[in-house]
Amino acid sequence: MRSNFVPVSAVFPLIGESGRGRFSFCYNNIMNDCLFCAIANGDRDNLVWENEIAVAFNDIHPKSSVHVLVVPRQHIKNIDALDDEKLAGELIMAVREVIALLELKEANKILIQGIELDHLHFHVMSDSRYKV
Repeated sequence: MRSNFVPVSAVFPLIGESGRGRFSFCYNNIMNDCLFCAIANGDRDNLVWENEIAVAFNDIHPKSSVHVLVVPRQHIKNIDALDDEKLAGELIMAVREVIALLELKEANKILIQGIELDHLHFHVMSDSRYKV
């Protein structure tokens, strides 16, 4: 299997601070200049969870005591671009599996994003308003 891993230092100059690349090439549903595509399809050492559809890893700028990102392996720009109902269900189930793994059932907050970086991702965070 061909590795699509791209070091983060090589990706950031391409995507810039806005998260929008100067150019994009997509092969096998993986963007060559997308940070989350590189993480989701690269080195598995920093992953906290994975399956064939998605991966989960710790956010580098956590906003709570537990802050994990769930990212589809396939490049999907944002929630509006997610038009495959089966894949949508599989992603929600992936988020649920990560919640269970982190023992955050009924004590979590989920944000769905695809703005800072043009790759759909789910923030799974502990929520201090609930018992953890």
